[in-house]
Parts: sequence; structure tokens; C-alpha cells
Amino acid sequence: MVAAGCEPAVPDPGGPPADPPPAVGPVGAPPDLPDCTGVGPVRASGTLRLVPVRGAGVDDERALAAAEQAARDWRRWGLDVTIAPLRSSDIRAALGGTDAALAASTAGDEAAEAAHTAQVVGGPLAAAARSFGAEDAPDTVFMLAVPTLIAADSPARNWGLDLRGLTLGVGGLGDAAPALAALDLPPVRTPVVFVDVGTPRRPGDVWRTPAHEIGHALGLSHRDGGEAVLMRPGVDGQRCRPGISEAEAAAAAARLAPPVPTPGP
Repeated sequence: MVAAGCEPAVPDPGGPPADPPPAVGPVGAPPDLPDCTGVGPVRASGTLRLVPVRGAGVDDERALAAAEQAARDWRRWGLDVTIAPLRSSDIRAALGGTDAALAASTAGDEAAEAAHTAQVVGGPLAAAARSFGAEDAPDTVFMLAVPTLIAADSPARNWGLDLRGLTLGVGGLGDAAPALAALDLPPVRTPVVFVDVGTPRRPGDVWRTPAHEIGHALGLSHRDGGEAVLMRPGVDGQRCRPGISEAEAAAAAARLAPPVPTPGP
């Protein structure tokens, strides 16, 4: 199952502040925004337990807002979504920064430098996998709200990545950016979604990232298309509400379906 991905974002000129700036405009989409042209009455089925996690430098309100936005959207598409009590984490970004001492010790050794880079960049993802992804809860997704997706001193800042969301799923990072393919991450049993809540957005824009990343956690891959397509890669910044296809609804329902008992001998 491909249950991961990322959503590009506008470039972030700096690293994570001690307390991220408030989002520009109201959180989420205004209730009177219309559906995008081409969005049909598609309904998924199943029950999803969404666990919001407040990362370092994020307040409770922003962490809960991301989970509530995703819940509103997926309820609109038919899922029964419950939001669990808020948890907290000391993770500040999805892609980590350089360990200066280790970097100095590996200087000049290309293989060691590459291994070091993968270790520090993937460090927060690995920590999230061990802290949350190890739980065996097939109907659950963890949503970790962070000030930024890429730490200020991360080598990943030189990889041409502009990320607003990233999902570590049962299948790894799935169709996320190819530059992340070299990261050696522990397997997860329950998907962990990272959402950037520090990058300002225009007032009135649809906040598509939380629902988009939940789509990856439920097994959906990127799909080309216009504003009506939830799973298209690209930034937020639209004024109509996207939707999912019949095939995507069926895939999400299959991901959330209870396991079929194995008949005894």
C-alpha cells in the first residue's frame, strides 16, 4: 500500500521560530466556499480515529485546528471521524538538522557523510515512527503539527524541497519527493502525518493540506488534476473545495475496513 506523500509549499525563507507566526486569515475554509467545478457527490465509508499531536513551538489551538480541518473535510466525504485527546511531542520539524560534531567526524568520507546526512534528516521521522507509528491501531492516524517541515539547519534545505505536508505511512514515504528515498526509516504500523502550521496563508484560502495528507495515510497517491482534485500535488491557495473520486473513496474505505477473521482449522 502506498500510504504516504507530501505537498509542496511556497518557499520558507527561514527556520522554525520559537513560536510560529499565526496563520494569515481564519484557519480552514470559510463555510460558504463552493465546491470546485467537477466535484461530485462521492461518499466514502468507515471510521477514522484522528490523534492530534502538538509539536515543539506549536500551541494547542493550531494543532487542534489542523485536525479539525481534516476531520471536517473527510466527514463531508462520508467518513465517521473522531478526534482523540491532544498529545504533545518535542519534534519541531519533519526533516531534521545537522549534528555538527558528527558532521565534523565524517568530513572527507563520502559514504560516511551520506549516511550522516540521511541520519540527521530522517531523525524526526524516525522518532515519530517509534513514538506514534509503532502503535497497532488500524483505524488511527496521528497528525503532528509542526512550525515548519524542514529544520533551518537541515541539509534537506539544499534539496529543492518546498513542503507543507508529509506522511510516513505503512508503506514508508510512498510517492513523496525522490530526494527522500535514501532515508532509512523504521517501519510503522499506524500512519503519522506531519502538517506545517507555521507558514502563513492568504485569508479565505482553502486549507487543503490536512485532508490531503490524511488521504496519503489512507493509501491514496498523488493524482494530476485541477482544483477539484484533493490529491493533486501543489500548494493551497484556492477558493473552492476539492473532492475525491469514486476510486479514492473505495481505497479509503478498504484501508479502514476491519480485518476479516481467519477461519480456524
